[in-house]
Amino acid sequence: MIAREHQMYSPPSAPHAGLWLPPGGDGGRATPLLDRALWTLVAFIVVSGSFAVLRSDVRFAGAPKWFWMEKLTWGADADVVIAGDSRVYRGVDPSVFEEQLGIARNFGFSSAKFTTEFLAGAEAVLDPKGHRVLILGLSAFSLNDGSSPRDGFTEAQRDLARLRLPIAVARALEQWELAAGPIALDAGGMAGEGEASGLARATTDEYAQVFHGNGWVESDRYVADPIANGLAVVRKDYAGETLVDAGDAGRSPANSPGPLAKGLVKRAHELVDRGVTVVAFRVPVPPEVAAEEDRLSGINFGRLHQELEAAGALWVDVPYDGLRSYDGSHLDGESATALSQALIRGTPGRNVVPD
Repeated sequence: MIAREHQMYSPPSAPHAGLWLPPGGDGGRATPLLDRALWTLVAFIVVSGSFAVLRSDVRFAGAPKWFWMEKLTWGADADVVIAGDSRVYRGVDPSVFEEQLGIARNFGFSSAKFTTEFLAGAEAVLDPKGHRVLILGLSAFSLNDGSSPRDGFTEAQRDLARLRLPIAVARALEQWELAAGPIALDAGGMAGEGEASGLARATTDEYAQVFHGNGWVESDRYVADPIANGLAVVRKDYAGETLVDAGDAGRSPANSPGPLAKGLVKRAHELVDRGVTVVAFRVPVPPEVAAEEDRLSGINFGRLHQELEAAGALWVDVPYDGLRSYDGSHLDGESATALSQALIRGTPGRNVVPD
């Protein structure tokens, strides 16, 4: 779905065609006065939003659409790409990898699933002349074969296809609107490019989050009982969900991965054959939540671990010990950095850094 030709946005050949103004009476062209008014408005919006635009890492309580669309316009310039769902985009800090490996991007999207299209999109961000490390952050939901109405990757593709403005202008528009509206820029300021923000511990149930230019969303939120919340979310996710390889028992046999997991193993084998270093891990969550996901999803991560290693991938076990999930599912900023450090170290005797 995300073919190479869709990776970069190309503005319309006529700057006024299909933007905001109706066509003029000269065969579709706007009048010179309307044309000047249009670009005066664009310039005003860009200047008004320049404070936010010039900073790569911005704080919003809500999730701006441009952030996800920008991920789809990244060029093939990264040495490391980390792919997965919201547990990845909130839970892995790419800057940790950059000291040893160069440019790193977090290609995480809300409720993303490891479809062929999603994996192709992640691979397309890798620099063919770079280290070419693709890290797969797995969750039960990202491997479940049931459809999800909340697939952020597909949603971002749809938003980008409908976009009639250059992405920078769309970003300026949205940031200007958010800064003037109820979802305001955090008065606490912003982090610099590639820096952790030192985000304070949240004291309300509204998200405190920083949208970093490398694709990471550093976040926190106050939840009174994170584990109870995490269990409730998992049970809601699987209510009415089609489970992997559903059989008579309503879930997959313990030793039989579903189509998405099988496709992931096949794709990993192909990537390794092409010289890509593939690293896989299960994003850590509280043990109670992980056990409930295992019970409801039927996915056997032990078996998947074995099959991915047989395909040539590296598997990294990252325990939950010492980490903090603010809602029973997602890691806070400090834990995201700790998880990233554990990934860069790899497992005993191995390292994700290529020789």
